Amino acid sequence: MLRWFWKLKGAFFIILFCGIALYVFSLNFKYNKIDTPQKVLLAATVPLFKLYSDIFKTASNYFHHYLWLINVEEENTKLKRKIAELENKVVLYHEAYLQNQRLKRLLEFRGNFQYSTIPAIVVLHDLTGWFQTVIINKGSEDGIQINMPVVSYEAVVGKIMNVGKQYARVMLITDPASAVDVLVQRSRIRGILAGKNLDSCKLKYIRNDMDVRPGDLLITSGKDGIFPPGLRVGVVEATYPDPVHLFQRIEVKPLANIKDIEEVLVIKMKSRKGISTLMKERTGGYN
Repeated sequence: MLRWFWKLKGAFFIILFCGIALYVFSLNFKYNKIDTPQKVLLAATVPLFKLYSDIFKTASNYFHHYLWLINVEEENTKLKRKIAELENKVVLYHEAYLQNQRLKRLLEFRGNFQYSTIPAIVVLHDLTGWFQTVIINKGSEDGIQINMPVVSYEAVVGKIMNVGKQYARVMLITDPASAVDVLVQRSRIRGILAGKNLDSCKLKYIRNDMDVRPGDLLITSGKDGIFPPGLRVGVVEATYPDPVHLFQRIEVKPLANIKDIEEVLVIKMKSRKGISTLMKERTGGYN
């Protein structure tokens, strides 16, 4: 108890002094007179009262400013949260717009297409493993079968490799195991388009004396038993005649955006068994 008293003795004496001064002033104010000692006491206490008043005002101002800062911080947090929500909505709306544009082009292509198709969405890309494939959200329950051609509004994408009830795996034309019978549209020369890597393919079995040039458009020939004729596949990027070997080395750029493909059409066309195998086994050039 004594320890507590000594800690607060300064404040206690100040309060006691102010109390006595107020009591003396109140007695004399009743008679409207202030003598000399009271004047001295008044002169001593007024600055003290003013000091405490200033301290109280300053503390009050700081307290109100602190509360204001807290409110401002809360408002800033709310505004930042609102801005983040709006930015997310803008991204979602933009993504929906882009998807709508892609679907519009795909539907326009489908409307002008002579074959019956099944629209599908790519749900998984597998472009870094042994195979270059994608998974689509349609399967046997939707009528999907192995070897059905897969296209985008741009060009040929690949063919169905495996089928589940609700999903199917598509082998892309860039897969090394892929083989598509194609025509050079300008010169009508036939060859086999094989996968090379994610960005390119190679045109095989084209003799050195055959007329193939950079910029030539490649289309499906329809003679491999899988792809219907006349579909765009790729463009010749470079040709390298090889005097040592029989065939040229020809690099081809796929027209379909393989890396970023999101929506496709599966052509409901059954493959003709046997023809595809025979085409792959041929080693001569096509005229």
